[in-house]
Amino acid sequence: MLFRSPLTEAKKIVKQLKVQFAGKLDSDQRTRLTEIQAQLNQQLAERDFRMAKFYDRAEERRVGKECRTRWSQYQ
Repeated sequence: MLFRSPLTEAKKIVKQLKVQFAGKLDSDQRTRLTEIQAQLNQQLAERDFRMAKFYDRAEERRVGKECRTRWSQYQ
């Protein structure tokens, strides 16, 4: 089973609510669900950005270590 984060699950639930209760929601409720959906999208994007930065730095460290290992043979 694939791990789903709480943010991903919350986004899925908001989407289901909007579909399931589409005809029953008043304007304020639709607006609130749209705001929540936007907040979740922002939080997911921030999380993905932090993860990308982490893996990018890890790759830089790995490549730097390989370069230092190769050059140390010549010193």
